[in-house]
Amino acid sequence: MNPVFRFLSSAAACIATVALAHATTHIVTQSNFGFTPANITINVGDTVQWNWQNFSHTVTEGTDGVVNGNELFTFPLDPTHPTVTFTFTPAFVAAHPMPGGLYNYFCAVHFSFGMVGTITVNGPAATGTAYCAGDGSGTACPCGNNSAAGSNAGCLNSLGSGAQLGASGTPSVSADTVVLTATGMPDSSVLYFQGTTQIAAGAGAAFGDGLRCAGGSVVRLGLKTNAGGTSSWPSGADPALSVKGGATASSTLDYQVWYRNAAAFCTTSTFNLSNGYAVTWTP
Repeated sequence: MNPVFRFLSSAAACIATVALAHATTHIVTQSNFGFTPANITINVGDTVQWNWQNFSHTVTEGTDGVVNGNELFTFPLDPTHPTVTFTFTPAFVAAHPMPGGLYNYFCAVHFSFGMVGTITVNGPAATGTAYCAGDGSGTACPCGNNSAAGSNAGCLNSLGSGAQLGASGTPSVSADTVVLTATGMPDSSVLYFQGTTQIAAGAGAAFGDGLRCAGGSVVRLGLKTNAGGTSSWPSGADPALSVKGGATASSTLDYQVWYRNAAAFCTTSTFNLSNGYAVTWTP
């Protein structure tokens, strides 16, 4: 999912925070050649709002002081755009994780003046538990293509990365908001599927260029096409995960993604898999 931002035409009153439904909007005011407050801490799903006062500026993610297309977001803060907002959605944070949840930003016009800021995003309560990593801690990857220890990712693919499956949202069968998100893959087709058991007690079994982690009674949740190495399910018109998978209260179900990796790399197979991810559903 793309980052959520919008430009607003009118300035807002300068207050510390504004409660909005289930999330919060945090106000940052541009003051000459600085942002006030320069460093804030928010929760996933919250919005940051920057208010302009004078001169022309940008709000640009990164630390290099240059707008070069690698930034996760950038927009002007000036008389024409006196108020801008950006929402750190669960999908955005899952697709673009930062160490410690720390996102840096700067004004490209006045970077040399030290016009920078930080946003620390606190992660939500864990939706589930990752297991069956392709880091050699369980079953060996087919070609010694182990991912980094502690990354909770699958075996390495031809891009040199392991597919990492995670989730966000509330795993409640009566109020399901769970979204599965996988990263670190080629821009190819990917199958999201569900199982009822963990293969080899969670260690997995060699399959293609990776490890098969989720087994038992399997439900094909749906196909997606990766963009920028990532995709999510459900999205768009997809049914809720608990509905598609037939989840019941107190059940623990296992999830994994199986994706195409056509480049000659490891085995003669043209596919790989992510880590496994277990979710325990509540009423």
